Amino acid sequence: MTLFIENFFAILFLVIGLSHAIHPEKWSEFFARLGKFEHAAFAIAIFTLPSGLVILLLHNQWQLNSGLFITIAGWIMTIKSVIYFLNPSKYKVKDVTPQLIRSFRIVGLVMAILSVFVLIQNYLFI
Repeated sequence: MTLFIENFFAILFLVIGLSHAIHPEKWSEFFARLGKFEHAAFAIAIFTLPSGLVILLLHNQWQLNSGLFITIAGWIMTIKSVIYFLNPSKYKVKDVTPQLIRSFRIVGLVMAILSVFVLIQNYLFI
């Protein structure tokens, strides 16, 4: 089950990461528009919390290997969702800025690279 969780989320993060890296302007615009919605934090948390919890409950592994990226991502997603649910004013993206666009590109590249690392590690060393 651990290998399934690693591969599932590595593929998911690879696709989302590549999309962030290739289309950072569109992602920035999406989240800026969402940020104008009064309940944006709830909308984000509703989609992020289940994925984070699946990782925590089925893959809470802290060995220093490629799967650690998935565990850390699960904790970040869960903590971020809880913060958004309990304090929705913490979500503050309102405008598209060059810094926001650059952030999406950088985060996307990091996600994609780490995801490829997980997938290569899992398929070369099974």
